[in-house]
Amino acid sequence: MKFGEILSKLQEGKVVRRKVFQSNLVIFMQIPAMISGDGIPAMRSIPDDMKALMCSYGVGIIYHDQFIMYDFSDRTCTYYPFDGEDINADDWEVVDPLTYDPYGDFR
Repeated sequence: MKFGEILSKLQEGKVVRRKVFQSNLVIFMQIPAMISGDGIPAMRSIPDDMKALMCSYGVGIIYHDQFIMYDFSDRTCTYYPFDGEDINADDWEVVDPLTYDPYGDFR
């Protein structure tokens, strides 16, 4: 599939990957969310100084339009900025969560 087709699939909530990726790597689009100022103190992903700054002004966080690469081998999420190679590639595929084996390259 071409990138344009994959972009619409990501917006629908699908998980995708390029065939040249190792099997443990997949990409998804984060669901937009708002974390209110009340939720900031409980977040473990924000440093204490940033929490203090945000709490002093009573602000929260709005997550939107983020593409995430998930690595099954170490369970990490990383923001994924598509590059020119990704955009021009035609080896994109939608991952079927019922049949895809993210450890297939490692068995």
